[in-house]
Amino acid sequence: MVLKAPTSGPASTARWRTYIVVDTSKTEGYRLGAVADYVAVLALSQTQNFDACRPMPSITNLISPVCGADLKSAAITDTDLAYLKAVYTMDTGANFQQQRNFIADRIAMALGVR
Repeated sequence: MVLKAPTSGPASTARWRTYIVVDTSKTEGYRLGAVADYVAVLALSQTQNFDACRPMPSITNLISPVCGADLKSAAITDTDLAYLKAVYTMDTGANFQQQRNFIADRIAMALGVR
């Protein structure tokens, strides 16, 4: 569960605090470092959860019940880092498709695919 609340100012300039509550019954059996990476990516990507399975190894697949073990990374991956870098450098004024294409291009470049 992710709860967010502005700390001051109007929404466009507000700093946000994020509180993440971890259900430890879902993280039993996972290394603390893996859970910490999972939580960090969850917080930094500003998404609610990672229920869907990504089609490549990712820390975001860690506790997904629908992912096979081959897609569950034990630590943050280069793909995860490339995604986060792209999210924080994309043009927030661009439309959804432009943002999506930018993120995909940056991930491909980081992985040496493009």
